[in-house]
This record gives sequence, structure tokens and C-alpha cells, in this order.
Amino acid sequence: MDQQQQDQVQYTTFENLQDQEIQKNDLSDWKQQFQFIDSLRAQNKFHNDQFKIQEWWDQLQPLTDSIRSNVSKNALMLIKETIQHNNVYDEKILHKLFEKCESDFKFLKNEALQTLEILSHKPYSHDLIQILCNITLQSNYKLQTHSYPTLVKIVLASDFNCDWDNIIKVTLQVYNGKSVECKKASDQLYLALQKQRPEVLEKEEQLKVIGERTKQKGPQQGFKDFLQKQKK
Repeated sequence: MDQQQQDQVQYTTFENLQDQEIQKNDLSDWKQQFQFIDSLRAQNKFHNDQFKIQEWWDQLQPLTDSIRSNVSKNALMLIKETIQHNNVYDEKILHKLFEKCESDFKFLKNEALQTLEILSHKPYSHDLIQILCNITLQSNYKLQTHSYPTLVKIVLASDFNCDWDNIIKVTLQVYNGKSVECKKASDQLYLALQKQRPEVLEKEEQLKVIGERTKQKGPQQGFKDFLQKQKK
């Protein structure tokens, strides 16, 4: 029996896990909570064709905010492993991830930032982009600082066949906001389109306006100038 098989033997079966419940009123049982998360991590590792983190989120979400560091970090590790090995996303889960990127606790922040790096290299998905747009539109600038640049990285690595209406709407909002990182990312998005896929700038009405503004100011005009004019 190899090491992976030995590891698998010690974990509860998927069927047994279905009956395992966290006692919501017993927040002092740290061991039970840690073992619960560990069982979920095992299911994700060995039975990821059946495992769906969304089904466990109501029980898992409070544990991401646990004051016991080994519990909260273990919960974030489950989120990271789920994102790493599955193309299954949930708006509530990603919202929590971006929150943890702003954590005052360095070990939680680092775990969340590692997960964010994994997410930013995922292939383009309409559903994923929609979730990132939703979070960016609904969140404060601190969370936008993580959600919007992630969106831009995924779009830049794609073939630019995107939902541009939502992306432009989000871009206009974040540029008018407080996040310097978002403004830099919006510049990067526009300049990449201008260089690599200029035809995309002519595809839809909003993008045609960008193209017209660019022609008026010359090929070196950045997205910053365009967005500032949109405010007027």
C-alpha cells in the first residue's frame, strides 16, 4: 500500500462524512472543528468528483473566522485546494477569500494571497468573470483591489472573447474609485487590447467610444484619459 492509499484509509468515507455535523452552538470544540475541515480536505483530495464545497459552506464559513488559528488556517487551506484542483467557484467563497487578503493576521493573509495567485492563473470562464465582476461592483475598494486585478489577469491570458459590457462597466467604476491597483490594471487592460487585439475595441458600442477617444488623442493615449472624460 503506497502513502496515498495509507492516507486515504485513515479518513472517513464520503458516506460517513455526509452524516458528520458541526455542533453550531458548541464553538469551544476546536478539535471537532479541525477534524471536520480535515475530513472535507480529504474528500476534496480523494473524491473530488463528488465533493462540492458549496454544500458545506454554511458550516465552513464561520470556521474561516475562527479565533483559533489552526482552525481558520485549515479552512483557508481547503478553499485553496478546492480552487487549485477544481474549476468550481462560488461568489460567497471568493468574497471570503478577498476579505482574508486584507486580514490583520499575516499567516491568514499569506494563505489567502497564495490562493489568489492560483485563481489568477485559472483559464477564462464566463461564470468566473461574472463572479469577479459582481464582487467588484458590490464591494469596497479594499476588496476591489484584489478582485479586479485578478479579473484583468484572467482576461489578458484569454483570447479576449469576453463579456465586455460587464468588464467595461466594472472598469469605469474601479477607475473612479480609490484603488491605485485597480487604476493600473485598467490601464494595462486597455493597452493590451490596443496592442494585441485592436479589433476588439471596435466590436461593441462602448468599445467603439474608447476607440474614437483614442484616435482623437493619438495612439499613446492611455485608458486613464478616457475614463476621466467619462466622468464629465
